[in-house]
Amino acid sequence: MLAKSCNFEDVNAKKYQDEVVLGSFILGIEESSIRQRLLESKTLILNEAISNAEMLTRAHENAIGFASN
Repeated sequence: MLAKSCNFEDVNAKKYQDEVVLGSFILGIEESSIRQRLLESKTLILNEAISNAEMLTRAHENAIGFASN
């Protein structure tokens, strides 16, 4: 009875795989500020995480370039 209102989703191998890869991807990011920015999102999916990490990495590298001038 109680489980009827819990909105459980079906377990799906593809979704589980994406979640595991996403977790591994985030753990592998060396720059902690980039990892933190990615984890600020309430709903993060693998493709978005990769795109955002690329953008944040470029921004981080550009900021370092400006600081060294």
